[in-house]
Amino acid sequence: MDEHPAAGGRRVEETDHLHVEPDTQTRTPIWASLRDHNFRLLWLGEAISMLGDQAYFVALPWLVLQISGDPLAMGTVLALAGVPRAIFMLLGGALTDRLSPRAIMLASNLLRMVLVATMAALVFTQSLALWMIYGFALVFGLIDAFFWPASIAIVPQLLPPSMLQGANALVQGTAQASLLLGPVLAGFAIGALGGQTGAAAGDAAPGLRGIGVVLAFDALT
Repeated sequence: MDEHPAAGGRRVEETDHLHVEPDTQTRTPIWASLRDHNFRLLWLGEAISMLGDQAYFVALPWLVLQISGDPLAMGTVLALAGVPRAIFMLLGGALTDRLSPRAIMLASNLLRMVLVATMAALVFTQSLALWMIYGFALVFGLIDAFFWPASIAIVPQLLPPSMLQGANALVQGTAQASLLLGPVLAGFAIGALGGQTGAAAGDAAPGLRGIGVVLAFDALT
């Protein structure tokens, strides 16, 4: 508030009007991050991969039950996958800081593809044993310990800070969609390809063919 002298010595008060600057920062649309070529390729690849992963997580319990018939064996598989993931996650983060996240992700996906393809081949030939599943679970958990820190670190390297919020929302939305579609895909494959038809044919493990298809799909994604 400014005061200025007026005629006759009287002081007249002038009220300052606050000037509020309009908010020129517009919210970045969630799809804006897809304009970046590298992020678009990353998102598309991970979207397909997450779909295969969720189908795999549904097929794995069926596989363990088909081979062992023991529900407790499933707990062992989950423990073998979870322990190395928890132990080596910090090491994976440190390695990501020193090496390229892209290189770690490519190596992890390549190794996982080989392992899942091998598991699918063993399922189709009915050569897969329970101890092999234990070994696969252990290695998968170790791979995840390096893959997940790299997948988190790579996004800020591809996009400016203004796009990170939208990109993270897009990735989270894609993950939620895969949680819905992956189990549906796995259930359809197991039911349609390995259910009653296999039982009528006298297969020792009628559900294995559908599980093998799911594993093959996961390997390809």
